Amino acid sequence: MTRHRYFRPPQLRLTPGRLGLFFCLLALPAMAMIVAGIWRLHGFYPKLQNMMREVYEIRRVIPSHRGTITDRNYELLAMSANLYDATADPNMLRKMRPERWRETAGKAAAILSLDAEEVRRKLSADSRFVFLKRKIPPAVAAKLRALKARAIAVQYESARFYPGREIAAPFLGYINERGGQGVEIFMNSRMRSEDGEMRGVQTTHGAVFEERSLRPAKNGGRLRLSIDSRLQSFVYNAAIRALQKHRARAVSAAVMDARSGEILALVSAPSFNPNHIRKSDFRNSGERTKNRVVADLVECGSLAKPFVVALALELNLAREEEMLPTAKPVAVGRLIVRDNHIREDLTVAEVLTRSSNVGAYLLAKRVGKKRYYDFLRDLGFGEKIFGLRGEAAGRVRHYKEWRREDFATHAYGYGFAATLLQLLRAYSVFAADGMLLEPRLSPEGAAAARRALSAQTARRVRNVMSGVTEGTGKRAAVKGYAIAGKTGTANKFVGGEYDDKKKRAFFVGMAPAAKPRYLIAVMVDEPSQNGESGGSAAAPVFSEIMRRALLLGGIAPLINNSEKESGGEDAV
Repeated sequence: MTRHRYFRPPQLRLTPGRLGLFFCLLALPAMAMIVAGIWRLHGFYPKLQNMMREVYEIRRVIPSHRGTITDRNYELLAMSANLYDATADPNMLRKMRPERWRETAGKAAAILSLDAEEVRRKLSADSRFVFLKRKIPPAVAAKLRALKARAIAVQYESARFYPGREIAAPFLGYINERGGQGVEIFMNSRMRSEDGEMRGVQTTHGAVFEERSLRPAKNGGRLRLSIDSRLQSFVYNAAIRALQKHRARAVSAAVMDARSGEILALVSAPSFNPNHIRKSDFRNSGERTKNRVVADLVECGSLAKPFVVALALELNLAREEEMLPTAKPVAVGRLIVRDNHIREDLTVAEVLTRSSNVGAYLLAKRVGKKRYYDFLRDLGFGEKIFGLRGEAAGRVRHYKEWRREDFATHAYGYGFAATLLQLLRAYSVFAADGMLLEPRLSPEGAAAARRALSAQTARRVRNVMSGVTEGTGKRAAVKGYAIAGKTGTANKFVGGEYDDKKKRAFFVGMAPAAKPRYLIAVMVDEPSQNGESGGSAAAPVFSEIMRRALLLGGIAPLINNSEKESGGEDAV
């Protein structure tokens, strides 16, 4: 068949009606698929709901550890223990079957060593959150997790633990959710840690998957102190014995390495247990928690007399063998300066060994107000040492504010206030041949010191103080060693006047006298039995502590007293 050359096949015209029909035909299968999907989803929805009930998001804490505190020998003083809190959601538990609910409560009570009725009572509360038990150990927390009960959980909580308990508590301090004090707060920026966080999905059966870290944990830094735990323990026990023997209000003591300024022991008694802090520990302005060595401001009494003698010798205003008219009282304005136990003239050296108020004032007159004030400031009085929370700076009024009577009382330790640690630092000028040592809490790094007195004068005063064991400080003696030191007894200022029935007893000393290795300060606050003076209450405690320090330091005792004699020759 042949086509006519003019023949053309018909062409399809896309009219609006035809386009609409075309798209309808395309949409029908899609709509059928959507309807079928909705139908299937409608049937699957209850199953999906059940699955969602069984799976939920969790956030888990990644425990971090606060830095440890150790002594100079790396013995632990403070550490963090990983503990947990057992919690529950009572509202969720009530959705369980009654028999399952009772079974879960009973198992939880057995694991936590709690009374079953007490647990059931807590789980019956109309609440979404209750504590079942706080600070449970990891092993108990693991058993509780093994119950796989969604309504019962364990929450991580880090707790601080102090192996030494009361022995160093006022000094180390504590830290908890309510705050803290002592070294724990002072060095918090170095030791604090930050917990991390993990996110994941968990089923009601306890299975966890898709965990990922949101924030890593950061552990705190370690802190090594200059404290020697062996000596700290001994000093604390000696303080407790003195507290009981003298029925005192408190006993404080500090031990320093006389070569470096490192603090080897820092004790305040009574103390408290930082592992179990009670409300009663904070009564009476925190009598038990206070670090008295740096917090209590005291007038030091006769402990100030070596400063006057040292300055008079330094300025060539006196000599050790020079006689002073101390037999009679001296009137200074409305004040009568007297010595109740002295009825004869004394040498300058005897002013220290027999603790004469009159002699101290006569020497202070030669020195003058300004020079004596400047020397007290040079010794660090009126300045904080560490900056610990609660630490006192002391009080030294400007010499232009002193009346004649004030100047006289400053000579024998009244009118200015200092802490026991400031007194220890001031006496370091005699132990370190004229260098004033800055107390240190770390055994690392170089010692800090500045010259406050010539080496010759410091040795001369130290030699004079070595006679204290033949005077007011007989009970400070340590058999086999030469001791240099000074007793002090001060009436307390109570209710606007000095109370001669309330006293503080002091002893500050060093050994061996020729070349001191240790410097120790002791204060007994308000001794009421078996002696109340520095020589009877504080000196024996010093003797105990110094004996132990010398033994721990490996310093052999002398067979005779040749050390003291050689110390005198060096001083001259």
